[in-house]
Amino acid sequence: MKLKSLACAAVLSLAGAAQASLVEYHVSLASQATGSPASGFNLQLFDPSLGALQSVELSFDGSVTEQVRVFNSNAVDKGYTNASASVLNTVSVSLPGLVSFSSRLTATASAASGTVSAGQTSYFSGSANPLNMATLLEDATAVSRFVGLGGADHTTAMFLVSSGLGTVGGTAASGVYFGSRALALGDVTVSYVYQPVSAVPLPASAWLLGSGVLSMGAFMRRRRAPSNAFTSVPLGRFWSHFTSRRSSSWV
Repeated sequence: MKLKSLACAAVLSLAGAAQASLVEYHVSLASQATGSPASGFNLQLFDPSLGALQSVELSFDGSVTEQVRVFNSNAVDKGYTNASASVLNTVSVSLPGLVSFSSRLTATASAASGTVSAGQTSYFSGSANPLNMATLLEDATAVSRFVGLGGADHTTAMFLVSSGLGTVGGTAASGVYFGSRALALGDVTVSYVYQPVSAVPLPASAWLLGSGVLSMGAFMRRRRAPSNAFTSVPLGRFWSHFTSRRSSSWV
C-alpha cells in the first residue's frame, strides 16, 4: 500500500509540473493629445524569483476622442458654423529596445456652431471611440528582455497619439481658423506567463522512477498472493497418487 501511495504521489507531482502561472501588472494612462510629446510611464518587469518566463502579452484598452479646435485671432468675438473634423489617428505604445505596437482609427467630431472669444481657442468633442490592441511575444530572445533583477525593476514605456489624413473645416469670418486634435487614454496591461519555481518540469529519469515504483509494487503483490490448488501439491505425492489409481484399475 505504501509503495502504491508513493507511486501515485510521484505521478501527481509530475502532472502538476506542467501547470503554468500568470501574473499581470496594470498602468492607467492619462489623456494624451496629438501634437504633444510622447508621455512616459513605468512598466513592471518580470521577477525571475517567481520562475521561468515563457511568454509576454502587452495590451491597451482605452478610447480615442476627436476634437475640433477653433482659434480666433481677431480682437473681437467671432461666431462660426458647421465646424467638424474626421481624422485618421494612430495610437502607439512603445518600449524602447523591447517592443512597440499601435493601432489606427478614424475619429470624428460632428458639425457644431458657436462663438469663440477674441484671441482665444475653443474646442468641442465628438464621441469616444473604443480602442483595443495587443501584442504577444513568445520568442525566447524577446521574452528574456522582460526579465528584471527583482519585483521592483521596471522599464520606461512611451505613449503617443498622432494624426494622419482627414478633413477639418467650418464657416467663419476672416481671422478664425479651424483645426483638430485627438485625445486618447486607457490602461496598459502586461501579462507574464511563467513556469513556477515549484513546478519546474522534471527530467525523464523522474518518470522512470515513478514507473519503477509502480512495477515494484505489482511484483510484491504477486509474491504475497496465495497459490492455487494444483501448484500447492508436491510433485512426488501427485505422482504416487496417480500411479496407485492406475494399478488398482487393473485388479
